[in-house]
Amino acid sequence: MTDVHPNTRYQTEGKKLTGTTKTACLVTGAGSYMEVTGGTVCASAGSAGNLTVYWYDASTDTEFTVAYEVEVPAVGNLRLAFDPVHMDPADEIRLAGENNMHVILSYIGAGRNLGIR
Repeated sequence: MTDVHPNTRYQTEGKKLTGTTKTACLVTGAGSYMEVTGGTVCASAGSAGNLTVYWYDASTDTEFTVAYEVEVPAVGNLRLAFDPVHMDPADEIRLAGENNMHVILSYIGAGRNLGIR
């Protein structure tokens, strides 16, 4: 982590995708830092689909692809395992997938303004 605060904590938050549009799902607020450690995706409507995960680096105004069109099975779920993504204030995790995909992201956060958008 970039900075260590006494209120560092582990968190897990979820988001239901409501369409195929790219969506900012996890945003680091002012004065906060995160390490996104992974996640789980479920095709809750029972239809297989694809998911792309992006990290937006606010300091350089650049979007990076973390995972491109990974297949989410119709039955079961997909585990998103990647090296921790270090997020500074205003950084985002963005997702583009299918309607009714449920996404759960886990992270270690420090600061005042953490959470799902």
